[in-house]
Amino acid sequence: MKFWKSIPFYPLLLGFYPALALLATNSDQVRAPIAARTLILSLIAAGILLLLARAVLRSWPRAALLAAWLLLFFSVYGQVYQFLELHPLGGFTLGRHTYLLPVWLALMVLGAWVILKKVPRPETPIGVLNLLTLGLVIVAAVQIISLQVRADARFQNSPPAALLGEAYHLPAGQMPPDIYYIILDGYTRDDELLDSFGYDNSAFLEELQAMGFYVASCAQSNYAQTELSLSSSLNSNYLEALGDSFTPNSQDRSELWPLLKNSNTRQILEGLGYRTIAFETGYYWIDWNDADYYYVSDQINEMNALLGQGGMNAFEILYLRSTLFLAVLDLGQKVPSLNVALTAQADYPYRASRERVLFTLEKLESHVPLITSPKFVYAHLIIPHDPFIFAPEGSWLPLEANDPQGYCNQVQCINQRILPILQGIIENSSSPPIIILQGDHGSGISSPAGRMRILNAYYLPGAGKALLYDSISPVNTFRVVLNAYFGGELELLPDISYYSTYDDPYIFTEMPEARPGCQGR
Repeated sequence: MKFWKSIPFYPLLLGFYPALALLATNSDQVRAPIAARTLILSLIAAGILLLLARAVLRSWPRAALLAAWLLLFFSVYGQVYQFLELHPLGGFTLGRHTYLLPVWLALMVLGAWVILKKVPRPETPIGVLNLLTLGLVIVAAVQIISLQVRADARFQNSPPAALLGEAYHLPAGQMPPDIYYIILDGYTRDDELLDSFGYDNSAFLEELQAMGFYVASCAQSNYAQTELSLSSSLNSNYLEALGDSFTPNSQDRSELWPLLKNSNTRQILEGLGYRTIAFETGYYWIDWNDADYYYVSDQINEMNALLGQGGMNAFEILYLRSTLFLAVLDLGQKVPSLNVALTAQADYPYRASRERVLFTLEKLESHVPLITSPKFVYAHLIIPHDPFIFAPEGSWLPLEANDPQGYCNQVQCINQRILPILQGIIENSSSPPIIILQGDHGSGISSPAGRMRILNAYYLPGAGKALLYDSISPVNTFRVVLNAYFGGELELLPDISYYSTYDDPYIFTEMPEARPGCQGR
């Protein structure tokens, strides 16, 4: 007990905790190793601050109290700023560095003065603060570990293969078709593009149709978020039929991961002798890193070397923007020399995202068609989804958040890049391929109804095209493919769109089709 009350180690835990809590909050999206550098450096920084304070004050208790106060104000500035930015008072926004930063620094200095001059016994709270900060760290660590343990256990249990016990088989007397499942993340439907963004996408759709694609003009996604949508489409069913954990009171997404990585569709095609081909996306929970061919960009590794093991990753940017460093990042943009150094680091996650898109497109065009058939290609491209960093012709653009023009730029960019790739796949395939070009959901800056409207285009050779209809949704995509080419006799499901928010992924609102003249099957 004397140890808890006499040795002030709480500043170290207070320096470590904010990064750990951020990881715990995002542990369903971020692997722990991604946060390792942040956790280590934050602990080291807290230790250095404590040692400096001790060297000046020559008192461990007072140095610890001062260091803890400074760390607290450093750690929460960004969160307070973002809250005030989103919650103006009487039309006046305090979430501006011009207003908040001077007040924040004044309060920090005032508190430091009180600690230095007015606190008679700084050793008194040592025991309480040690236990409090230790408790916070333990709670966050348990949250991270428990999610990882659950996720690892779930990855050991793949979803059941072979829908409804069907006995699938390869086409008799002909080469099995290569299957390309190309997801353009966040690609919305043409009417939503025109009505909400003022962009006419008809020329692109006409080129797809001239190439032989069927464009489902009334298509909607079944779910509003990537994990939910792809879990449904890759397993050809609604979530309620895929597990009993997707209940309104749950926010746990980890049970979706096996559905994404080891889906029914993948297991069926692998069982028929298909090779699987996949690409790194930067989101580990949707990556098929155990595919027969899994491609990772060498260019990203070169960028890592140039920027010192990768510059700042997305988690590190998120962490810094939650702290007082947010002011440095924002105000640094006004100082050219500082801006260059900060931008090289802060832009790294977006440049890496851009490189992954370009790398995947290049491989789809030049390399993948040459791999021996039959193959199942799963290419998930994070475009036109944000970050909005592509100009219409493909060059780099500075990041803009929630920018309708930025979204349209990326639609134009992927349109002009994907068309020749699709044409090349068709021309270079030894037998007519199956190509599915699909948005997993619509634009993130659309209304809830608009977010459900998606691009949904099919190149189905032979009899497959006759099974398509204007309002087909992703849940029926592979039901049609299995029926048309592999002897399936699966009943098509009703095409239903369920909207939910990120915070409450399993509280669904059904979104009816709003496009006039749409007809179902």
